[in-house]
Amino acid sequence: MEMRTKKGWIVVLTLLFLGVFLPIRSQTRGRIPADTGDANPSNPPGFKGFRASPSSTVQFYFSEMGKSLLMTSPDPRVRDMGRAVGGSDTSRASTVQPLLGVRVPTFDPGVISPICGTVSGCKFNLEPATNAAPQNDESVDFIRGGGLAGEDLTVAAANDYRLILGTGNVHFSGYYVSRDADGAPEFEGGLPPVPDPLESGGTLIGGGSPMIAADPERSAFFAADLRFDYTTSGIGVFRTTAAKLNSGAAGDCPDGTHTEDQAVGCWPTKTIINAQPYLGFLFFEDKPHLAVDERAAGTGAGNVYVTATEFSSPSYASRIWLVACNNTLTACSAPTIISGGDTSAQFSHVAVRPDGGVTVTYVNRGLTPFYSQQFDIKYVRCTPAAAPATPSCSPATLVYAETQPLPFGGFLAAQDFQIATYPKHDHRTEGTGTETYVVWDRCKIDPSVNRIGFALVCPDADVAATASTDNGVTWSARVSINASTQNQFIPWIKTDRSRGIINIAYYTSQNDGTFQHRLNVYLNHINPDGVLNVNAISDTHIITSVVNDPAADRALGGLFFGDHIGVAARGTGVDGASRAYCGFTSNDVQGLYGGVSAPQQDNKLTRLDY
Repeated sequence: MEMRTKKGWIVVLTLLFLGVFLPIRSQTRGRIPADTGDANPSNPPGFKGFRASPSSTVQFYFSEMGKSLLMTSPDPRVRDMGRAVGGSDTSRASTVQPLLGVRVPTFDPGVISPICGTVSGCKFNLEPATNAAPQNDESVDFIRGGGLAGEDLTVAAANDYRLILGTGNVHFSGYYVSRDADGAPEFEGGLPPVPDPLESGGTLIGGGSPMIAADPERSAFFAADLRFDYTTSGIGVFRTTAAKLNSGAAGDCPDGTHTEDQAVGCWPTKTIINAQPYLGFLFFEDKPHLAVDERAAGTGAGNVYVTATEFSSPSYASRIWLVACNNTLTACSAPTIISGGDTSAQFSHVAVRPDGGVTVTYVNRGLTPFYSQQFDIKYVRCTPAAAPATPSCSPATLVYAETQPLPFGGFLAAQDFQIATYPKHDHRTEGTGTETYVVWDRCKIDPSVNRIGFALVCPDADVAATASTDNGVTWSARVSINASTQNQFIPWIKTDRSRGIINIAYYTSQNDGTFQHRLNVYLNHINPDGVLNVNAISDTHIITSVVNDPAADRALGGLFFGDHIGVAARGTGVDGASRAYCGFTSNDVQGLYGGVSAPQQDNKLTRLDY
């Protein structure tokens, strides 16, 4: 539907005037004055009064390039999204160090699997080279031996911009699946449309930031992504089964690039959670994450947990909410705000402890001026219930007060794109209890020292960590996962619970001594020692051996490289039989544009066997 009727808009504006929508959130607070110096002047329109920034995916949509590309898409639903971010019908496209000194036992050091190569991994999409569009913001998970003939069933997701350029049916929330031994995807598509719960007859298409989670116990996969247009904002949640993913039959998941109808058959179960009225930027739901309780039994076993950030214009507050769904997605709890009085929150990450406890990390920008930002890394503990019952959560506690974050509105000096500190965490069983590790990226110096206009510039980013052995009551001192020269950033963490090995992957420019710009992907292990304590970094793996230029894509250049990469790790419990898949962005593949070869931004995948 291209436009609303005049009568419909009169009704909507009347409701807004009467304040019908304003009480939707019970924790609203007073507006933050725009002239206090607290609000983020680099935020896009609609977010100007907020102290936190939206995700880089959303910032791209609100950029002049993003708006013009959305408005010139051949798909009217994409143009609806373009209007939501301020586009007009006349728009035109624009151009290794230890955590503690604890000695750990020797483990198999690991080798990069030949199925994805040792140079830069597999191109993990089926897009032809001619007029290729960018992909970024990867997520990945897999079922060990769950594919055909006992191979892994691997599902990845990424932002995919083919629909903007009119070069394919893949929506912005792309999925890519490998079910055999060659390491390349057999099929791909865009997460399917979902009925709009706030507009009769309307649908919401994938808006990007897709996340993937596997449930090997129930042979299922789940996904979550952004959903918005100029009336509604919410988070899409999807479920499919290993049986469907392994079937190439009509109505399941045939090989090739899926049409929209084929995507509906491949991901048959779907819903929108926490749908809110957008209507000229009333509410905006951003940056989803999800996790599954993979236990076979126990309270909450099989639950699917989804978190995201809600930007609320009535109060200029951004808060983190949590929803619990049952495994079939037939029932979900109402969203519960878990960030309490924090009103500048962003970047939630949810995990499930081995005992079924639910935990969430996020950042809250402290009450400091824009040019001296402090990010308080917070941790929330929740007791599960059988979904759709709402988990019982304790107030958020402080993990670390980061006074040198990669700030909102900031840049890495040697890279061209904006990123901000985004903590992630995971757990493992050790000795008599559970250890929890949190990783994040930070600036080696105060980034305000290198301020250029509104931009806070970090000349050297590091990956840091802290750990807890008492479920976040106390935390170890901050230590470096990698504090080498140049930039280390966008870490992701995942535990191989079959052996208790923690995998931490990230980008690094440490091997580009000339330009300090080109990137490798590294992965570090933290091996267990059988004792409830904080262990050391055990080994470092170079996931991509050739440096990659993150600004080489002919469409995006260095404007947008994503907020995160993806890591998934599982095994059989045997040394040498574990696998870690790493999904990341790379510009090393050449595309053809008017017959001329140029680099294209791709989602890539590689595998470490250890």
